[in-house]
Amino acid sequence: MSQAIHVSSLVLFLGAAVAFAPPAVLAEPVVKNGRAMQRTDGSGKVDVFYDLTGAAGITRVAVVFSANGGTSYTIIPRQQWLSGDIGFVINDGLNKQIVWSASKDIPNVLCDQARAKIIAADGDIVILPGGVPLVMTDIPAGSFQMGANANDSVWSDSCELPAHTVTIGYGFQVGKFEMTQRQWVALMETNPALDYGVGDNYPVYNVSWNDIRNTNGFLDKLNAHIASTGQGAATFRLPSESEWEYACRAGSTTRFSFGNSNCGTDDCSACNLSNYAWYCGNNSPYGTKPVGVSLPNAFGLYDMHGNVYEWCEDWWHDTYTGAPADGSAWVSPVGGYRVLRGGDWGDLHRHCRSADRYGNVPAIRYYSYGFRVIR
Repeated sequence: MSQAIHVSSLVLFLGAAVAFAPPAVLAEPVVKNGRAMQRTDGSGKVDVFYDLTGAAGITRVAVVFSANGGTSYTIIPRQQWLSGDIGFVINDGLNKQIVWSASKDIPNVLCDQARAKIIAADGDIVILPGGVPLVMTDIPAGSFQMGANANDSVWSDSCELPAHTVTIGYGFQVGKFEMTQRQWVALMETNPALDYGVGDNYPVYNVSWNDIRNTNGFLDKLNAHIASTGQGAATFRLPSESEWEYACRAGSTTRFSFGNSNCGTDDCSACNLSNYAWYCGNNSPYGTKPVGVSLPNAFGLYDMHGNVYEWCEDWWHDTYTGAPADGSAWVSPVGGYRVLRGGDWGDLHRHCRSADRYGNVPAIRYYSYGFRVIR
């Protein structure tokens, strides 16, 4: 969770009066008792202190600063000028300390209304424009059986066959949540969401594959922002279809990441899928729901079943005959449709399964089409 520190002084960090005003966010760890001050020894360093509870052993902490009283968080410190209790694997504790060499990172920058925001999450944190966090979850290398079980014909479709072994020989990161409207607006400035759930923490929808992948699309702008702010390699992309299913299954071999379920096949009855997904059986009120409300899978990923369909990199193929077995996207030969996975808030149970597949033209925008990113 993030907390905001208000420094009431004429110049950035020169005051001692601070107060926290926590916004509503989704991350599990909790930051409290924040305070910040600039050192008076001429070093130009800033000390930020905080208490952390609820850390799960993989908690990351980041900090971002505002020059206009919290209206926007545009100062993203470069990692080489930060030290202390920031970055990877921060444990619970009191009086955690972050040291920022501000005068070296942003020389000659003065602010008459300054704020700082501490962000903690169980996952890697990337800061988007305006101080908006994007949380990424580590996925280990491994092998899995992709596609439907041929003996489960009542639930499966022919496009999910033949089942085949895929070996992903590399670790990667995947978005902990579906991309939200707040994150989309941070980079693209306008919100494409219409009348099916509108709000910062709702998944972005009504976006096409082209909107995400074309020149100056979302991924181009995301990677350019990451590079310009010194937040690591600019390698964000859409998942391959096999990476998506591997992340969704999270080690499971069943219809859903949590088991075969007690759901019916072609109806909208309530069942234990309701604990993990938004679908036709719990679609009230009508439309998308805020991300991260349902239970996560074993990898800690939310909304892999239901809520919005998620675009993948691959061209659609009618079966898996000839599909890549190494985790790469199936992009040759070129097709007419791109792949979508995961089902949506109005779908039947069967369309929210880990193996379920769908495709549509890359230019189409639809009220239930969204995405999450891979790094």
